[in-house]
Amino acid sequence: LFSSARIRNMASKDELTKQEINGNEETKNDSNNDDAEEWELYYWQGMGGKGTVIRMCLELCGLKWRESLEGKDASKDGTHIKGTDIKGYPNFAYPIVKYKDIVISQTAIVCQYILNENGFKCDNKLDEYHSMQVALTVWDAWDEWAFKKNKTLGFDKWITNRIGSFLDVLQAQLQRNNDGKGYFFGDKICIADIFVCDLMRRYRHSKKQHYQQ
Repeated sequence: LFSSARIRNMASKDELTKQEINGNEETKNDSNNDDAEEWELYYWQGMGGKGTVIRMCLELCGLKWRESLEGKDASKDGTHIKGTDIKGYPNFAYPIVKYKDIVISQTAIVCQYILNENGFKCDNKLDEYHSMQVALTVWDAWDEWAFKKNKTLGFDKWITNRIGSFLDVLQAQLQRNNDGKGYFFGDKICIADIFVCDLMRRYRHSKKQHYQQ
């Protein structure tokens, strides 16, 4: 699925190491690379969560980046980047990406921005909208899985009874492009491919036997 060796390696694993989730320190802090000074990810280090797909996008694009916030007790490190009284566009919560003077939040929009700015975008506007539709459908699945349905149905029942509804739609969407023998749109990766890959990786890790069936 992925042209980047590191992303391909991440996608193939059931569980990512802390170093893989966070990006390695050499990659993030290469002072000889201009991008290392310009791309910054603000998220809880040591946690995958919403930060994982952003890191995948940054790595796919071959970018160097720095990360801020060492943990939940270090939130003051990011006060200049989050909230209403900041230099950039006001925002609500992490993850946040800063590139030069541009500040972007909301995971799907952050990923779309990174990909679009680095050549990984759909060839036409309609495909671009549909690619975001796929990504947000995946986010709906993740939201149900992690929070809502898990509390009422139970995790096992959600996996066995509910995930198929999402997978059916994703499969139909994939087959619209070259009968499902490539990417979701056109001939290159976009946000849809990134989000679906991450969902399937999480699904396989959580329920490997069910995934294989």
